Amino acid sequence: MPGCTWSRWRVRYGSRCARRRRTRFPGSSTRWPRGSRPPAPRERPVRQNDDLSVRKTMKRHKTVPVPAPTLLVLAPALALLAATGCTGQPPPADLSDADKLARVEEMVEEVERRFPEVEAVSVEDVGRLLETGSVVLVDARAPREREVSWIPGSITSEEFEQDPGRYSDLTVVAYCTIGHRSSEYAERQNEQGRRVLNLRGSLLSWAHAGGPIVGPDGPTHRLHVYGETWNLAPARYETTW
Repeated sequence: MPGCTWSRWRVRYGSRCARRRRTRFPGSSTRWPRGSRPPAPRERPVRQNDDLSVRKTMKRHKTVPVPAPTLLVLAPALALLAATGCTGQPPPADLSDADKLARVEEMVEEVERRFPEVEAVSVEDVGRLLETGSVVLVDARAPREREVSWIPGSITSEEFEQDPGRYSDLTVVAYCTIGHRSSEYAERQNEQGRRVLNLRGSLLSWAHAGGPIVGPDGPTHRLHVYGETWNLAPARYETTW
């Protein structure tokens, strides 16, 4: 430096520059003194609706989304499975009629434990009431099931509710496939002051007892059993669900 020796420049500037020495961090315009630590970088918040993260999570856990309409359709069947104590497994194809009837009885007992307040009547008793004309059978199943076959002389739940007073002098008995839905129906009607009984074992017990079943073309051996789990009709029946 002109007019200044090296030693004088070092004494005047060197130590001061050393004290003020800064460290520049990559990607930052801020200089931090040596020995100090910059603040931790802010983590990017994970969005709950991040499509990529959702897809990765589903792939990792092999999750299959179930549409809401599908759940609504499955809800009655799942409730019936829980109520009848079933595991959801279809019965073996080689079951004898006696074994099928035994399984039906197990399901019926579970239904009766679930609806202890609902009065049940046996198939034999209903047969005797039908001979005297003192009973009306109410089909509590869905229309698609009734289109296949039904017990002769029975009416739909809609027909009964349109004019319940018309049947006040008769014994009203509801039925379905196994007795769960008809017990629910009877329970609702009883809460409204109408005495409705449940056909014990419903259509499955009726079929095993040899009761007549009719379809659109007259007597038939076709039967809608609601689901494969309840495919317990006698071997002579053609079942659907």
